[in-house]
Amino acid sequence: MSTGTFDIGICFKKAFEVYKKNLGLLIGASLVGSLLISLTAGILAGPILAGLMVLVLKLVDEKDDAEFSDLFGRFDLFATTFLLCLAWGAAFYAASLILSPIPFLGTLAVIVLSGAFSVFLLFAIMQVVEQQQGFQAACKSAFELLKKDLWMLIAYGILASLAAGVGALACGIGIILTMPILYVLMAVAYRHCAVTGSEESSVDAPVEMDVKTAEPVVEEASIVPDEAPEEESPEEESPVEPKAE
Repeated sequence: MSTGTFDIGICFKKAFEVYKKNLGLLIGASLVGSLLISLTAGILAGPILAGLMVLVLKLVDEKDDAEFSDLFGRFDLFATTFLLCLAWGAAFYAASLILSPIPFLGTLAVIVLSGAFSVFLLFAIMQVVEQQQGFQAACKSAFELLKKDLWMLIAYGILASLAAGVGALACGIGIILTMPILYVLMAVAYRHCAVTGSEESSVDAPVEMDVKTAEPVVEEASIVPDEAPEEESPEEESPVEPKAE
């Protein structure tokens, strides 16, 4: 169910602003990354995508240290990112084989899955990059970010894939220009969901309750009772010494 916090229009507007401002850098990094992934039969897809998302996130955050070399900066995450790409790619391939033969509905389902898988995969990779999470933790965190606006984000993923694939219509050459927009769109959406999620978690933090009384637990140290005044003990009367005559 959508919470109404995710706005597709705002994210697209922000993404295209970042894309136009950094067109040369994005095209160069995306092109080299795609060539490396193709030449290695997808083996380097994980670390290359991780490095690419580091670069794109810096551009989205308007940081001055974004540079082309960021593309090769996350090979230390090879194992986790490789596993993510392998698992999600295999799952999508298997689902496509099952659904494709179904007339019309099968094709529609594959398109929906394509949008969903692209969002999940790139969100998980960004969790690995920024939070240093492992495979399972990254997948779980990605789902936690997506679940509140799941269908809106799936629709966003489909639109992002279509926007990136528009260049393929121009004899395939135009995809060099349009492919980077997919990564920028995903980075903008990730930032939006991460910020919204952190705000909600801080506002809606649970209050610790006493199990027996169902009342808020108040730490004893937080309330200091007034000290009772000490009772004045009656002064002992000293015996009166007889006066010497």
